Amino acid sequence: MSAGLEAFAQRLADKTRHHPMVIHLNPIGLFRLGHNNRTRLAAFDAFLSCVEASGGQLFIPTYSYSYTANKPYDVLHTRSSLDAVSEYVRQQHAPQRTYDPLFSYVQFGDFLAHKHYTIRDHNSFGAGSLLEAVFEADGYIGSLGHTLGFWTEVHYIEHQLRMPYRQDKCFSGTTKMPDNNPVPSQTTFYCRDHSFNLGVDLSRMAKDLMREGKIYIWKNEGVDFQFEVIKFKALFQFLQGKLQADPMYLCIGRDQIRSY
Repeated sequence: MSAGLEAFAQRLADKTRHHPMVIHLNPIGLFRLGHNNRTRLAAFDAFLSCVEASGGQLFIPTYSYSYTANKPYDVLHTRSSLDAVSEYVRQQHAPQRTYDPLFSYVQFGDFLAHKHYTIRDHNSFGAGSLLEAVFEADGYIGSLGHTLGFWTEVHYIEHQLRMPYRQDKCFSGTTKMPDNNPVPSQTTFYCRDHSFNLGVDLSRMAKDLMREGKIYIWKNEGVDFQFEVIKFKALFQFLQGKLQADPMYLCIGRDQIRSY
């Protein structure tokens, strides 16, 4: 790993040591890390491991949506439904993947309480969730590769504000443990209420965050990628104001629904 990349990893560790960060990824954000996908992914994985070794606390989404597809959630083997980077991270660090069957994360660091690695009734965006823990620790939401329009964590904020166009829905299924033992479990997902005939569109939020100067850029000399970052609590305050002014701020007509 280059000296610049190692120095950036140390800086990121210092920033997230007590304030963990969720990072959403787009493979394009790693384009300059290598000459092909294999070297780019390996370099980024080494970077994440260096952050962890230096005391940083990061979470990479590895969502699977297993239960909504009526499939078991195999903690070690169910593929991520996101991008190639997410799936690569999952493959390299499967034992560090959390047990939420729909919204799992790979953890770098030791921030999480043990409860996120046990079979229990999960509420992905409610009390006792991983996101609640990140929020209460004054953590960050971050983007690598301009993914602000895909920050699923905003559903935690909508849940806190009890937005009328979403509702809790419980899914039941089976979680396959690392020891191959299948265990019945339930998870609650804060779903769209389809009676509103609305979908999700976070592009307006992403544009406003940048236009209003709410996003910080974290970068390092000699490293050809950067993070777009905001404190989770600052995002809450921003969206609280926007949703009070326009309750449909994060919504779009059903005929224009995006895929998430």
